[in-house]
Amino acid sequence: KIKTPYIFYIGRLERKKNIPLLIEAFGRFKQKNQNDPHSLVLVGRPGFDYEKIQVNIKKYNLEPWVIQTGWVGEDDIPYFYNGASAFVFPSRYEGFGIPLIEAMACGTPILASRAGSIPEVAGDAALYFETESADSLIAGMENILNNQELRGRLRAAGLARCQNFSWARTARQTLEILKSTHA
Repeated sequence: KIKTPYIFYIGRLERKKNIPLLIEAFGRFKQKNQNDPHSLVLVGRPGFDYEKIQVNIKKYNLEPWVIQTGWVGEDDIPYFYNGASAFVFPSRYEGFGIPLIEAMACGTPILASRAGSIPEVAGDAALYFETESADSLIAGMENILNNQELRGRLRAAGLARCQNFSWARTARQTLEILKSTHA
């Protein structure tokens, strides 16, 4: 029952993933852009400080605009990416960020924080915002949702960049490292 258009996030719904900031930014975005039809779809289980997320949803009157699905089966995830206007990844820290690769593989434009390994993984296939700045995230939402040329460029860059990542390549490189340490 999820209708387009929407912005998509997948991951644990918790503070370290910066979801309270995402909700605040989305609420302020909706206040500023009252005619914008986008909803925010959050896929994932509640985590630490989930209550703050609920408080922000209420504070910004987002109940009709924020859709929380809970856990979703692996087979259904590509449908969420493919239906989204943009994928948002606001995390404060990531060691890697597999959802970035999934978004790129689906051709979904990415709006991401500059935290941790995110810029290294997404490269030029994402529009970045300052990790702790709701204003920067709002500006990114406005830019990515209103600029069709930007979305097209990010889509193409993501489809090209995701070709650099595979489990087979990871296994080969890991094996090479293990062999070189035992030589």
